[in-house]
Amino acid sequence: MVKVAVCQMRSDGTAEQNLKKMCGMAENAVRENVDLILFPEFAYYYPNDLTDSQKHMENQQGRLVTTFREFAAKHKVNILPGTFSEKVDGYDKPFNGTVFIGRKGDIIGSYRKIHLCVMMGYDESEYVNCGDKFSIVDSDIGKIGVMICYDIRFPEHARRLVLDGADFLLLPSAFSPGNIIPMRTSHWDTLTKAAALQNTVYLVAANQFGKINEDYFMGLTRVIDPWGTVVAESNASECIIYALLDFDYQKTVREKLAVFANRRPDLY
Repeated sequence: MVKVAVCQMRSDGTAEQNLKKMCGMAENAVRENVDLILFPEFAYYYPNDLTDSQKHMENQQGRLVTTFREFAAKHKVNILPGTFSEKVDGYDKPFNGTVFIGRKGDIIGSYRKIHLCVMMGYDESEYVNCGDKFSIVDSDIGKIGVMICYDIRFPEHARRLVLDGADFLLLPSAFSPGNIIPMRTSHWDTLTKAAALQNTVYLVAANQFGKINEDYFMGLTRVIDPWGTVVAESNASECIIYALLDFDYQKTVREKLAVFANRRPDLY
């Protein structure tokens, strides 16, 4: 069993204010003896344009990562501290990046968002660069596939991670309901359940909640089991949800549904 703490927050403050909130939530989470703490996309600071993104970009030696490396080592817990505007040498624009920090406080994995959200009048590529590598973290609690928000709309992404050995999936997100009819709340529900069910794998998804800049985020932070059932979900507030990932159950579901045994990659 792996116990996860999934933090739903509203990152509407300064980077310093948001970091203080994150640390407070992490302190609460470790009191529950969790193995992993997950935060949403842009938990540290939510940029609203290129200038804002560049102003707040940090590399992997910056304040956010350093703070949580120290925290992880002190409390012996795994942490994925959401995403941040990651500064990379040779690039003017940051990446929408994240790191996975192990129990010893070391960075044991990283990921830069592959699928940028360019749709319905919104263009994420205006203020961040696009990554080009998948990410599976080899940790003490299993092999973990990492995606970010809009990646969930691409079924090939989750399938590739599971085929490459991921035991479960993490999805830090800032998924908004949109201002169209019908709202995109149903998309979040369907996409997250489908990724778990189609791949017979646990999916752990942390979302932003509340108004940030000109967007309103719906929350619905959740953990979905390999049968496609939501086993934990947030209420309409900043909060932490907890869940146990049972990999014996996951193995049983995978054997019963036989999705991978019956695939026909020779025809795809």
